[in-house]
Amino acid sequence: MHHCQKKIKIFLSFLCILGLAHCAKPNYVDENLNFLSENKLSSCSFYFKVENICFDVEWGVRPGEAEVGDFEIVFYAPETLAPTELSHDLSVKLRMPSMSHPSPHVKIQKLSEGRYHVERVFFNMPGDWEIQIRLVTPNSEASIEEVIIPYHI
Repeated sequence: MHHCQKKIKIFLSFLCILGLAHCAKPNYVDENLNFLSENKLSSCSFYFKVENICFDVEWGVRPGEAEVGDFEIVFYAPETLAPTELSHDLSVKLRMPSMSHPSPHVKIQKLSEGRYHVERVFFNMPGDWEIQIRLVTPNSEASIEEVIIPYHI
């Protein structure tokens, strides 16, 4: 009988601990956070911290082995989702990391506030590529911040 009482005590202890854990307030949330900003930021596809700006990449034609592609980059404020101008210059490069060589240069054209068209997107061989989207200093290629988007052909 002693063995049975021990099992009952262990089981009751387990139930008490489980009940207390269920009633406890989880420590996941800092109530001082601005949840509006956090929620908007989580809707960003990509983000440049230095400018506090989100952006999306919208493909026109996806490039293939022998096909040239294009896409648009749309920059917007995380709080309002409104189109936003960059305060730095934009650079886009295509690079194959395993071969340490770039693809031919793309052409970037500003369409409207916060919207850019990137054309001549061509990957000259199959494999894993990177689309490097950078904020650079005006009139130079000195990188301020970079987002790398993987792409596979």
